[in-house]
Amino acid sequence: MKMNRRSWVKGAGLLGTGFLSRVDKVAAAQKTPNLRDMLRAQATGASEKLFVKPTPGEEGPPAPTTADRLTLDWNKATVKRFKDTLAARDIQAFVVRDPMNIMYLTGYWHTTTERPQATFMNKDDADPWFMYPGLDRDSVTTWWFGSGRMYFDFLHGEGAVVGLTTAATVWVVAAVGTAVGAGAFIDATGGTALIMLVLVGLRPFEQRLAAKRRRVRATLRVKPGSSFDDFEPLILANGVHVFSRKTFEHDTDRTFELELIGATKQFDILCDRLRTEKDVISITTE
Repeated sequence: MKMNRRSWVKGAGLLGTGFLSRVDKVAAAQKTPNLRDMLRAQATGASEKLFVKPTPGEEGPPAPTTADRLTLDWNKATVKRFKDTLAARDIQAFVVRDPMNIMYLTGYWHTTTERPQATFMNKDDADPWFMYPGLDRDSVTTWWFGSGRMYFDFLHGEGAVVGLTTAATVWVVAAVGTAVGAGAFIDATGGTALIMLVLVGLRPFEQRLAAKRRRVRATLRVKPGSSFDDFEPLILANGVHVFSRKTFEHDTDRTFELELIGATKQFDILCDRLRTEKDVISITTE
């Protein structure tokens, strides 16, 4: 049988059309597998049977939850068990500084930085007290929060905490609170006396160091068209003098390279106040 090119193409087209049509029908009748169905088909429950069952009267694994964190009732029950353990040792209060312990007890989830935090409770307190930085205010106060002390580590902030001994003092005060909670009143009293001696004794040295005059290089970036005369009175009012000045014009700003002379403690104050000016883009020192 002879077949020309036209007949062959026509026959192939009919075969292909029918074959593909049947394939489509078969595919439509089949359910598309997904990962969830495959995992459910493989689940036998054998792994769950290996879990250790909780002992009556002791803490066991919490039931599965649909929330993304443990409930507040769970945290309150955990703190109650902790207080009961402390009461058996005649301990009337606790101070917690380790972030993992704070999270476990109170449910306050946070990431530690150089800013110290602590949680405190007396035996009769219904809610915890916190010492916390202003940066974490919303995280602390929107969960289980009784009261506390918020600090803000910038000069222009309300409740600012500054000074050479700030970090050390915060940690030592927490240690004194721990000693009081543990009933070690003699140690707490001695520690408090030592702290006061160091703080008061070093204060004159700190004041002399802060008052020492030094020269600082600063870069002041302002909006185009701003004049240095608008900022010089503010600089002088903060006890800082301009030793030299260079001006550079750019498309997006005007930059002043300055050499400033003044007391050490005044430079941070001056920079904070300059940053509040509406025409100042940035101020850096070296």
